[in-house]
Amino acid sequence: MTIEKKVAQMFLVGIGKKADIVLVKRMIKKIGIGGVIIYSNNYKNYKEMIELINELKECNKNNEYPLFIAIDQEGGRVNRMPVEFVNIKSAFELGSTNDNKLIEEAGGVTARMLKESGINMDFAPVLDIKNFDNNHPIGDRAFSDNVLKVCQDGISYMNSLKNSLVISVIKHFPGHGATKLDSHKILPIIMDYKICGKKHLRPFKEAILNGAEAIMIGHILVKGYTGLYPASLSKKFIISELREKLKYKGVIVTDELSMKSITIIYGKHRAIKQAFVAGNDIISRKYYNGLEQDFYKIVSLVRQGKISMKRIEDSFKRIIDLKEKYKLNDHLVNGCNIAKVNKEIERINNLVLKSSSDS
Repeated sequence: MTIEKKVAQMFLVGIGKKADIVLVKRMIKKIGIGGVIIYSNNYKNYKEMIELINELKECNKNNEYPLFIAIDQEGGRVNRMPVEFVNIKSAFELGSTNDNKLIEEAGGVTARMLKESGINMDFAPVLDIKNFDNNHPIGDRAFSDNVLKVCQDGISYMNSLKNSLVISVIKHFPGHGATKLDSHKILPIIMDYKICGKKHLRPFKEAILNGAEAIMIGHILVKGYTGLYPASLSKKFIISELREKLKYKGVIVTDELSMKSITIIYGKHRAIKQAFVAGNDIISRKYYNGLEQDFYKIVSLVRQGKISMKRIEDSFKRIIDLKEKYKLNDHLVNGCNIAKVNKEIERINNLVLKSSSDS
């Protein structure tokens, strides 16, 4: 495998707007990127969604490795599925039932819906601890404010996705619940990492012990630890915390690098370079004019020895091992039975509502 092909597998490119679909397809054909992230503004309905996914797969047919087709599908506020689908209740509403079997079922139906739609990677579940500040960006995306409950519910949901052969990317390490700001807009800071370590890291530690295979690392500055960079761009943090202290051997995915907390402070190009230098396996970034040039700059830096070839090879191996484990392929899909999926989601939602009214 050439350096270009190995580096390309590390790019997970988001389709920020419909106009970028053609350009992302070009990156698939020309460069052989590792995967694509789709969003709800990429399609008007389920038919368009399936057509888009099949077009992406078709573009990749001459490349050696199948695509990651990724999505943020949590339910509640974070719902990327088309209008035909009933939206499943938020993580906090599910967690409030204290019914772990129901959470497993929620993860299961989500996984089947995604898998049958050609999606093989889900940026879920959230393993952050709920913060009851009404303005907190995580809010009801978290299962609970109770650490042990987040561990239990999060791992159950993670395993439900895995059991249906959808890659679960747990997030947002080291814990957005320890912050007060929204990293989509401003760079959050963890002021006391000792407190964070005792509480907010616990669900991630437990998930790793229970077989977590992909972790999203957040744009969170850790005072006295990550220096000028957030965790997502800090080599010291990624290596010391995830790889050495937690002995994590799986895939590390950056949170999306187009967030204002990153672009305003570090810029588009510097952030891409630093994400590679820091040791992330997959660099997640919405398409922008210049992303292809940044790809070739990374390849050049590897050739010059400014980015270690070994670290590229290590990341490449982790990515390919994950794709092979989940038996990813670029077979075209027909989609799922919407009525059947909706019936199951409605059953789960009704049980959540019943639990709420009984309590």
